[in-house]
Amino acid sequence: MPKHATEINYTNVIKDGDFDAVVVRIRDTGSSLINTYDRYKHTITHGLNREPVGCMVIMSNKICNVKVVSKDSTKIIVQFTAEHADINLRIW
Repeated sequence: MPKHATEINYTNVIKDGDFDAVVVRIRDTGSSLINTYDRYKHTITHGLNREPVGCMVIMSNKICNVKVVSKDSTKIIVQFTAEHADINLRIW
């Protein structure tokens, strides 16, 4: 039976167990005082060596969705919907 990662590190992207996916923890999505265009936006170097096909919040301390702004074979730029959220993100 395939296993998921058992720990997720802050800003360090790690392989998600036996899956062709990675996970990362973002402790703070950001402040609402930042320019609307850049508000809650994060660039993550995923290391999948291919364009991701999915990205989702797998755990958070408040209601928060994620939008993929852009993606390529090395990085993904995401934007969250809530400020100061602690997020675990899965990218596959």
